[in-house]
Amino acid sequence: MNQWKIMFRKEMLEMWRNSKWIWLPIVFILFGIMQPVTAYYLPQILKNTGSLSKSAVINIPLPTGGEVLIKTLSQYGTIGLLIIVLASMGMVSNERISGVAGMILMKPVKFASYLTAKWAAALTITLFSFSLGFFVSWYYTCSLVGEVNFSRAFVSFLLYCLWLAFIVTITLLASTSFNENAAIAFITLAFATVLTVSANVFTKYMHWSPSHLTDQATTFLVKGEFASHLSLVLIVTSLSIILLLYMSIYVFKKKQLET
Repeated sequence: MNQWKIMFRKEMLEMWRNSKWIWLPIVFILFGIMQPVTAYYLPQILKNTGSLSKSAVINIPLPTGGEVLIKTLSQYGTIGLLIIVLASMGMVSNERISGVAGMILMKPVKFASYLTAKWAAALTITLFSFSLGFFVSWYYTCSLVGEVNFSRAFVSFLLYCLWLAFIVTITLLASTSFNENAAIAFITLAFATVLTVSANVFTKYMHWSPSHLTDQATTFLVKGEFASHLSLVLIVTSLSIILLLYMSIYVFKKKQLET
């Protein structure tokens, strides 16, 4: 366990040196603020663009607080996902290419400790950044647009955290399997996209899909109740994360032993 803690602290220090602890939370906070502020000030923004006559009357109904927070989650599901993958895609491949991984593993460090410490560090900064962005968005939504029940928002937040944990774990597997960062990002995003699209197209056969966590999060935010098959989605997602971690360790160990 001490070995794992040392590896985890190394990863956290490395991310601090790379300024990830600065720019990643800032990006998520900006995304969180953008939607409620834009929704509230949209009439003034349109009025000040200068493209409309002074006599023009702008009457845009203000969305509900829940609708604004759902749009924020939607942004995290697209651009936010891309940023997470770009920030974590090189967590294994960069050290393998530079030879740092080989130097570390020459010491009595277990493959599992090395990889799970990297996974936990990437997950920590991802969830920390998302937490800041989500709750800043919730605060500004409540202040500018309308009240959003905190309990509903918190449950939606937890469901979305599990989806992000699933994405980070896929990124880890891709990073252990490929050396090129472009390939890692493409494979991860393509897998997430295919999973989401197929779950929406083949709804009858894809009740188990982890991508339904985002639907569950928005449904609970609006209605205060879960959509069907939540238990199945939670079980499949949790087991998938464990399986992906095992696969990552197996692939990484095989590649290291081959070299």
